[in-house]
Amino acid sequence: MNILCSVYRLAICISIIGSLPISGNGQIFLQLEKFNSPKTIKFVEGDEIEFRIYAYPKAWRTGILDRILIEEETIVLDGDFFQLDELKDIRVYRPWARVLGRSFIQFTGAWFGYAIILDVFNIGGLFGQDNFTVGVDTLVVGGTAFGLGLLLRNVFGRKKFKLGKNSRLRLLDLRF
Repeated sequence: MNILCSVYRLAICISIIGSLPISGNGQIFLQLEKFNSPKTIKFVEGDEIEFRIYAYPKAWRTGILDRILIEEETIVLDGDFFQLDELKDIRVYRPWARVLGRSFIQFTGAWFGYAIILDVFNIGGLFGQDNFTVGVDTLVVGGTAFGLGLLLRNVFGRKKFKLGKNSRLRLLDLRF
């Protein structure tokens, strides 16, 4: 019985150790560093990156990071090879601002939807209140929520990093 427990424990330990990655791709990444700041943004293979290159400085491109080639200082985005020196700007999205902006825009739709239903069917009279009509106050609340949602998504929802001016890209390989 004691030998059976030892064999069982040994099998469990071997299966746990065997399931650990020996050399993972998560240890090779593209790092965006802002000058004079300890905070960095890391991109691994499979992440989506929005960028501009010096050859086409006005066009933003979006690509999936396919491969990171450490020795050549090259990244592969959607099958296109780019040296780190070719990238001009990187745009990073802030998830909190995009989610909050989308919530305000959805609130606007619900606000106007319920207001139109109340106005058309005169439901306010069922609750002992006067008949509801869509007025300036309803439009102000809905319009303000919509404007705030657009402002959050379009102004605060993304941040642009100018490479070479206020930030830089580095390829890191932490495998041993």
